[in-house]
Amino acid sequence: MRTIKKHNSLRSHIFWGTSLLTVFVFLFSAVLLYIMFYHQLTKSVVSDIEKVCKKISSLNIIEIPNAISIVPSAVSMRITLVSQNGTVIFDSAVPADMLENHIERTEIQQAIKTGTGKSKRFSSSLGSVTWYYAVRLENGSILRVSKTYENIVSLIKKAFIFMLIVILLTIILSYFITDKLAFNIERYALQTADLTKTEKMRREFSANVSHELKTPLTSISGYAQMLEGGMVKENDKPLFIKKIKDESERLITLLDDIMLLSHLDEAPKEESFEDVDLYLVLSEAIENLQNKALKNDVRLNLSGESAVIKAHWSMLLQLFVNLIDNAVKYNKTGGAVYVTISKTNTEVSVTVEDTGIGIPEKSQGRVFERFYRVDKSRSKKTGGTGLGLAIVKHIAIIHNAKILLESREGEGTKVTLDFEV
Repeated sequence: MRTIKKHNSLRSHIFWGTSLLTVFVFLFSAVLLYIMFYHQLTKSVVSDIEKVCKKISSLNIIEIPNAISIVPSAVSMRITLVSQNGTVIFDSAVPADMLENHIERTEIQQAIKTGTGKSKRFSSSLGSVTWYYAVRLENGSILRVSKTYENIVSLIKKAFIFMLIVILLTIILSYFITDKLAFNIERYALQTADLTKTEKMRREFSANVSHELKTPLTSISGYAQMLEGGMVKENDKPLFIKKIKDESERLITLLDDIMLLSHLDEAPKEESFEDVDLYLVLSEAIENLQNKALKNDVRLNLSGESAVIKAHWSMLLQLFVNLIDNAVKYNKTGGAVYVTISKTNTEVSVTVEDTGIGIPEKSQGRVFERFYRVDKSRSKKTGGTGLGLAIVKHIAIIHNAKILLESREGEGTKVTLDFEV
């Protein structure tokens, strides 16, 4: 009962924390994008009607009624000519005699006093906003150009509805991810008898998982928001899409490793093991990594003979794939990986030795820790999650195998696993 309460409490904290953070980020982004969009729209519209107004005002008075055909950009705008006393002389949208006196209009008053005037008026019933720009002509009459955006309010409403849907879907997804993540964290904490050590492990693992998940998610969200906000040049879009794809694959790999560690906690006991030929397992592991090795210009070599032990085939395959994959990733161009099997009457040894960059002495005692990376920047480039060697150690423990690591910086690394026969 106490375990269930702890799990529910942790799930509740993570769920509400991530949900509130999601809502805040979305709302903040929406407000920021709206302000930017509205500012840019206002600037663009005012500039357009000002240019059209000045262009038409440079024409002869008698040509103003034909301005739409003379100035192509005026087609989408409303042209109005007002006398000195406010009487409408001409209007491109409504017959002049149907319009009331315009002397009290803000832009007309400004134009009479200073020569130019501008204003905007909202219509809540129509969901629109109209911008006006006016110029006083040489004969004292006022030329006014206006443009109305009918759908600006409806656009905001649609964007708001879309945002609510996205927030709802994110919260639902967060619920399921939080439930699984919280469950795994609690299960790790309850597997050790040392409560102090367990609590420390749980806090560290939770913090590392949150950090490791947050990094690619933040990148994906940032690139997506820039694309959605139209802040990316057309030529740069493929690059942004590739970055989103790379970060997504990195996130999937990380989640796969986290789930694998979770499954290893439920690993089969020794009595369920079967006879496994280590030479065949290693051959399959090397075959799986052959393309990657060729791409990195690294040779893979397997030597030794058949050696059968009691083990779990797929778990051993994962162990050797992780070890050899590390040896390929952190190798040098033109380098090699040597995999060797040797046996005695009591044990079988598998050695994976590379000619790579090696591991600094201060880091050799920590490389099997979860999320530990010797070089974080290089690990990111090679797609490392910081869990590969932790998985190796976990599987080795399940098989009662001993691990010995030897490495010299700049010369390479050698990992030996000793299995009981």
